[in-house]
Amino acid sequence: MITMTPFEWRLHAALLHRARSARRDDPMAACLTYSELCDQVDPDHASKYPMTVPPFRGLNEALGHVSMYEAEHGRFLLTALVVNAGDRRPGPGFARLGRHLGFSVIDEDAFWRRELEGVVRLWAANDIVLVLDAAIDRITEDLQTIKRLVRKPHAGGSTKVTEG
Repeated sequence: MITMTPFEWRLHAALLHRARSARRDDPMAACLTYSELCDQVDPDHASKYPMTVPPFRGLNEALGHVSMYEAEHGRFLLTALVVNAGDRRPGPGFARLGRHLGFSVIDEDAFWRRELEGVVRLWAANDIVLVLDAAIDRITEDLQTIKRLVRKPHAGGSTKVTEG
């Protein structure tokens, strides 16, 4: 179970606010840069949160915890909203974290877009039933993945289970 720090909760709250106020028909418009996020979380850039000023040391780890928290609760990765200023895409750590969390990430851009669209669709609707449905859908996907892995033939052996 992920336990988030007060700073990570501030990041979570800022991202949740952004997602809830997004337009469902334009998920890309909901994205914000690392700098924009840090300006929202720590407008005065107080020394209390040194990761809110360039080079943002420690920010990626904090965002990773926010994503892990969301994944634990069966939701889309809220940090899909955070992008680099130059190309308006997430850093490579987003897909790496997705793989670490067990998501199928064959096409990194497609994975990010799917998460971004899911975040906006889920939170902009402001409907608790959708939040619960998303959690159930994620759990169902996880169970399907587990089922495939358990049934996957092992090298040199069969998947047949015998009683003995």
